[in-house]
Amino acid sequence: NRRAAYNPLVDAVTEVKTDSFQADAAYGDTGGGTVNVTTKGGTNTFHGTLYEFNQTSALAATPFFTNRAGQKKPVTRYNQYGGSIGGPVWIPKIVDGHNRLFFFFTYEGIKNSSPEPISTTVPTEKQRRGDFSDLLALGSAYQLYDPATGVLQNGRVVRQRFENNVIPQNRLNPVALNYLNYFPLPNQQGGPDGSNNYLANTVRSDTFGSYLGRLDFNASD
Repeated sequence: NRRAAYNPLVDAVTEVKTDSFQADAAYGDTGGGTVNVTTKGGTNTFHGTLYEFNQTSALAATPFFTNRAGQKKPVTRYNQYGGSIGGPVWIPKIVDGHNRLFFFFTYEGIKNSSPEPISTTVPTEKQRRGDFSDLLALGSAYQLYDPATGVLQNGRVVRQRFENNVIPQNRLNPVALNYLNYFPLPNQQGGPDGSNNYLANTVRSDTFGSYLGRLDFNASD
């Protein structure tokens, strides 16, 4: 689907070449530019690297929307770590790959938990009791009608209004009322119609690893 399927680790890259347009048949099925990445190979001496990159919420600012809702920033951490090693394939008294057989291997792991505050809408305390009267101040578009009173008049279905936009208690489904016990109450102002009145101070977690290996063999000088 014409997108990058794999990004080599930085420690494994020795050269990047970008062509804005390549008409060669070797680069078929592309709608524009191409990127060629050359990875490192082993040499006659052993070389390796180790690295660790860390971010922690203790040293970071509180996200804007979390701060606006008067909530504390969640505990989050970002760790990106890895290493590389390369050299001749050498097994004492069995294989001596100097000048002929080389290997290169890299690994990178990421463990990330980052703040991801999400604004959503939950029913207010009055709405849980069937009272939607506050919405009438926003106009007739927020008027609720009784679905059980529909009659056909001049080819249209006409229903009676709920008085003052309040649904009678005996019309509220007990199963739905029990579900509402699992919904939190609003914790921020939200819009005039009550939309986005709850900030979920959530954390997104990702964990994955990336491996890359290369083996080179010189058949002759």
